Amino acid sequence: MAMTHEEKMGLIPLKTKEQISTDLDSLDARLEAALEGLIREKSDKVRVVAKDGLVTLVGYAPDTKVKRDIAQATKAMPGVREVTNHIKILPEEV
Repeated sequence: MAMTHEEKMGLIPLKTKEQISTDLDSLDARLEAALEGLIREKSDKVRVVAKDGLVTLVGYAPDTKVKRDIAQATKAMPGVREVTNHIKILPEEV
């Protein structure tokens, strides 16, 4: 199959809005799945919401170290552009 002029020049075709949206939805689903598995090890009371590479963490952690660890692991994930951390620390039981 012969190469097009654009392919010879190293140009790639632009994606449609639908293709970009599908790619982002797929990324969001993969991020949520990966992060939920990671977070479940640390705290079963944290939820992950991803949209266009922007991740929001919501819920409760047992201490500040766990809260920080979850946020750092989230930031290190490929595809994550920004993390908003709304995790609260569980009060100690008396």
